[in-house]
Amino acid sequence: MNLKEKIREIEYRYWIDKVELGKVTVIASLALLVVSIHAVHTMNVAVEQAQESNERMQTTATLVQSNRFQQSMDNLADTGATIGGESITDVVAELQYASESVGEVEELTTELENARSTYQWMVVIGILGLVGGLTAIYI
Repeated sequence: MNLKEKIREIEYRYWIDKVELGKVTVIASLALLVVSIHAVHTMNVAVEQAQESNERMQTTATLVQSNRFQQSMDNLADTGATIGGESITDVVAELQYASESVGEVEELTTELENARSTYQWMVVIGILGLVGGLTAIYI
């Protein structure tokens, strides 16, 4: 048996017909579709929560960075008062640190929105694969 005959034999032995390919494509597309739809739903919830947190943190940051708040905290610090055993200056420093992390929450929100967009495209690809698989089976 020469090389050409071996290649033909291998090609014939591992040949997959159009209907089988369509079935495999439909199954793979359905799996992708189910996973992607769930991921899009999960990402929607995560994006909403991140946006709400971002809004709250921006409000808090604006308050903490205001002159009136700073003056009030300075006046309290001068009295030597403590909050939960910590000095007012330490509490103010922690509040300012927290207010500076607003940018990080905004970045997280953007990354979640990008991930949601990716999963939305995966849903589209799953639908196209499903249509392609059904087309291969019935046409």
